[in-house]
Order: sequence, then structure tokens, then C-alpha cells
Amino acid sequence: MGRPRKIRPEDLEDQDLPEVSGALDIPSTDFAGEDDRLRKAFDGQRRSRAADDPDLSTDRGSGLASNSRERRRSFRDEWTQEALPKLPPIPGYHLCWLSTTNQWDPIERRMRMGYTPVKPEEAMDFEHLTMKSGQWEGFIGINEMLLFKLPAAIYQEVMAEFHHEQPLDEEANIRVRSENIAEDLRDSDGTSLVELEPDMKALGKRPRRNPVFNP
Repeated sequence: MGRPRKIRPEDLEDQDLPEVSGALDIPSTDFAGEDDRLRKAFDGQRRSRAADDPDLSTDRGSGLASNSRERRRSFRDEWTQEALPKLPPIPGYHLCWLSTTNQWDPIERRMRMGYTPVKPEEAMDFEHLTMKSGQWEGFIGINEMLLFKLPAAIYQEVMAEFHHEQPLDEEANIRVRSENIAEDLRDSDGTSLVELEPDMKALGKRPRRNPVFNP
């Protein structure tokens, strides 16, 4: 088989090529003013970057937030609406708002746990929120929400049980199951095929000090 014949450009000059209309977009070879167009495009891109990146945009003297951090803080202050006032400090107690209409977490159950309603004389500047009638007359409330308190010692016990002891127990179960799997996976010589990572071996280990939760 011979070598493939090379086709030279001059061989194509006499060929009748089919006309194709609208199939190809032939770029213009007019480069007049190309530098100006590139400069304008670059300036537009730079302005676009400044608009897209909040940290690059500033508006001095207009009273508007000048960067993304200030803008986020402004949005948070303007759009975040708190329906309930900030909890007043009562030393030795954890405070929270409880709903009288929550059937899944009724106030009666909370009271069996040690929660008690807050009286107006216990919370400074909350006297105007005293309930004027109904079952909870004389206590602090807003609509269906009532202000309750729980002794700090009980609060620490409850938080430690749900957010410390129970998670540690779950970790310990995961560690034990992993150890059992590693023990079962051995070759014919009895050599373990799986080695637990140090972090896995530390799951469920009790710390030296119990955590203290912020009331």
C-alpha cells in the first residue's frame, strides 16, 4: 500500500466547492480600535468585580453600609424581629419562655421537673408584662408565652444528662461495635486485619472534668 498523497493548497484552487450560506461565521479582520474596546471591556469587568464583591464596594458619606460585614450586621438589626424580650438575669436560675399551647411539651410536665413561673418582683423592668387575668394571673407572660425559671443545679443535671452522658454512651457503643468487628476480622494466622484509629479508640471516654453549661 503506497503512501497517502499529500494535498497542497494550490491543488484546491481549481476545485469546485459547494457554497454554504450562513453555516460559518467568518470573524472580521478589522482590528481598528481594538485596543480601545479591550480597555473598555477590562474597565467594565473591573467595575463588575467591585459590584459583585461586597467587600470591594464602598459608599462613603451616604449612610449605607460600606462592606459586607457592616451590611450583614445592618440587615440583621433591621430585619430580625424578636417577638419576646431578652431574658432577665436571675442569679441561681435558668430562665426560659414556655408555651401554654404546646401539647408536646406541656407546662404541667415542666413544673413536675422543677420549673416555676417568674413573678414580677423577681424580674426587673418586666412588671409591665404581668398577666392581668386567667390561670396565670400575676405572673410574667406575653400572649401564650410564660416566663419560667429552673434552679441552676437542676439545669446543670438535665443538660449534663442529655448533652453529655447520653452522647458519651452513644460513642461508647460505636467504639465497642468497631472493636468487635476488628476482633472478628483476622487472617488464618490470627493476625488482625483491622486496626482502629486512636480517635476511634477514644470514643466514649469520660473527661476528667464534667462540663458546665451556660444557663
